[in-house]
Amino acid sequence: MKNLGIMVDAMRQCIDNYMVRNSKTEIDEREANGELERAGLLGDDNSHPGKPLRELLDTLRDSDMLPPNIIYRSGIWHIRHSKTIAIGMIIFQF
Repeated sequence: MKNLGIMVDAMRQCIDNYMVRNSKTEIDEREANGELERAGLLGDDNSHPGKPLRELLDTLRDSDMLPPNIIYRSGIWHIRHSKTIAIGMIIFQF
């Protein structure tokens, strides 16, 4: 499980950086998986975009290791910046 934790931390940092670069506070699993593939952290399935990340998020949810910034709503995984409150205060302070 330690390796899974390290992998999840690297993926979280990659997704957070992507959201800051693109001025987003939330993305879905398809967009996140595309960025993780671009960064070389998790391959994507061209016939089912986002499927590898969905499967990983299902595993994390079932093992009670899902980060609090990720929620499953209406059949879609929603991933918010892991430090949404702090980032929001910095970005939107003006």
